[in-house]
Amino acid sequence: FSNVTRALKVTVLAADNLYKRELFRLPDPFVVLTVDGAQTQTTKALKRTLSPYWNETFKVQVKPTSVITAQVFDQRKFKKRGQGFLGVINVQVSQHLNVQTGGDAMVTQDLKNSNNSDPVQGRLALQFTVAAEEPAQADTALPITAYRRDPNRTTGGQSSGAGPATPPRNASPAGHARAEGATVAGPMVRNATGSSVTSTNGGPPPAISGSPADAPSTEGHALVPGWEQR
Repeated sequence: FSNVTRALKVTVLAADNLYKRELFRLPDPFVVLTVDGAQTQTTKALKRTLSPYWNETFKVQVKPTSVITAQVFDQRKFKKRGQGFLGVINVQVSQHLNVQTGGDAMVTQDLKNSNNSDPVQGRLALQFTVAAEEPAQADTALPITAYRRDPNRTTGGQSSGAGPATPPRNASPAGHARAEGATVAGPMVRNATGSSVTSTNGGPPPAISGSPADAPSTEGHALVPGWEQR
């Protein structure tokens, strides 16, 4: 796991009791942050203070073996070679948090001298935060069969199956009834007694019964079969 690289948030919080190199002027301190000698990040410079508060966060890539170096300088003298140095700390990440499992840690260390003999004092505070690895998400895709259309499924209030047959437009009620074995009323006529008689199944009306005397006059009209005019 020593080669696993993770994103780490480094917050440069503050420094305290920095060394005052000039009698009548306070330094303008800022921090230069590096990871394993690379990924250089720089805070802004704060004017005339021995206890600066930056609270600036940077995102870097680290491994368990990475070492983070934070150096404090006086901006006003930084351009001059060998001047403006106010101290340094070196922090090995694995000593304060587990890069694989994630977490956070606050580190406060005394500032140290580097290769020169200039006096150094004060402390520097950093905060480390590494996000925990997110577990792989399960595949929630539905199986292919879930998308197959159900022939019996109802859509929009109507069944997708076959519905009752609709009779053709030119089909007569009588013909349809004969096909179904039903009885359909035929034309209505009146018999000799004046009562109504209805034929069935679309056939001709039944013969009219009764005496000829009771029959209505047929003069000028065709006689019903079986009758004779008198």
